Amino acid sequence: MLLRYQSTLEDHIEPAVRFFRRSKTYSKQRWTEAFWAGAIGGFVAVSMSYMFLDWPMLVAAAVGFTLGPVIVLLTYDDTVSKRIAKHIKTQIGSRLPTTTEYLIENGRLRYKSYDVEITFSLQDLTDISEDSERIEFTFDDKGIALIPLRAFDNADHKKDFLACIQKEREQSEAQHPSLAAVSATSPTT
Repeated sequence: MLLRYQSTLEDHIEPAVRFFRRSKTYSKQRWTEAFWAGAIGGFVAVSMSYMFLDWPMLVAAAVGFTLGPVIVLLTYDDTVSKRIAKHIKTQIGSRLPTTTEYLIENGRLRYKSYDVEITFSLQDLTDISEDSERIEFTFDDKGIALIPLRAFDNADHKKDFLACIQKEREQSEAQHPSLAAVSATSPTT
């Protein structure tokens, strides 16, 4: 089954943001930036207390070491989203809209847009969720496919697409049971 639609900039940004937020890199960078913000904040606060303020140095250090990480942790999600959006907009913004395709065949879900093609094995599919704007297919830690609901002609078209995914997945697992067992026991993140 082939699903074809015209994608927008947001259709390319949202999967990148969602996938990165679930990565180990995201978590590591978040805490690393919070640590350095605390160290720099503490140094700046101590320097300011020494030169301009009449605060005891330990109070200034505590304020700086606390305020820096709190600011980073409160703004990190938004900052990351904006960085990813800016990068994608710079790379593809002038070539929009573009045709995006999802093809379900031979136990796989293939994504194609621009000159990029990504193929997911349906045996790696660990979750299907839907929000008010998109359907998300999670393939363990291998990636996600995010399809806007506007890509479907109607509710029946969406239902048929999801049924095709399920059918292809079941057929693939029946043909390759050893792969299905490995996929079913692989850890999720």
